[in-house]
Amino acid sequence: TVYLVQFGFLAVVLCYSAVLARRFAEALNNSERASGQLREANESLEARVQERTSELQKAKNIAEAANRQKDYFLSLVSHDLRSPLSGIFGTLQILQANASTEATKKRMLEASERSAQRMLRIVDTLLQLHRVNYGERREHEEFFPSQVVAGLLLEISDQANDRQIRLISKLAQDWQIRTNVHLFRHVVSNLVSNALKFSPPGKAITIFKPEETPLSICVRD
Repeated sequence: TVYLVQFGFLAVVLCYSAVLARRFAEALNNSERASGQLREANESLEARVQERTSELQKAKNIAEAANRQKDYFLSLVSHDLRSPLSGIFGTLQILQANASTEATKKRMLEASERSAQRMLRIVDTLLQLHRVNYGERREHEEFFPSQVVAGLLLEISDQANDRQIRLISKLAQDWQIRTNVHLFRHVVSNLVSNALKFSPPGKAITIFKPEETPLSICVRD
């Protein structure tokens, strides 16, 4: 009986030890799984944080680029509008100072009107660009570049005469192209205006079409 009791207690202890060992093993496995899940969650969180940080940085770069473009656009608009406004105000100031003859007054009023028309065309060009940016593309139209350039040179003729610079157009009268006439005029106007600004007195500015390219216009000073 004594031996049976001792072996019975030993068997009970061994059973409890086995149960505890199993529970400890399960707890260890659960702990390892939890640690792995926590590690994966941390790695996933770090990846999401890095991805979000990258997205925020890209959005910041886009916003800064848009802001720079806005400042550049405003500087261009102010530059383009300042020129015709200067012509209008200069003409009005001369008229207020009592121009000598009626012919002189008429010529100054015509110059002022051309400057105002030029400014309206600049505003119209800006509206065209706005529509293009929002997907509203204007239909191209056929026109003669020589006529557009002739009107442009007439607008700046007074300014060219004051600087003693000759304006020469060698575009063929029958040459016809198809594009957006407002944007075409704006580009050529900028080229001619820059040439007029940086040419010394007594020189000439020539607008011509190169023979080697079918759709091209050159402004040479």
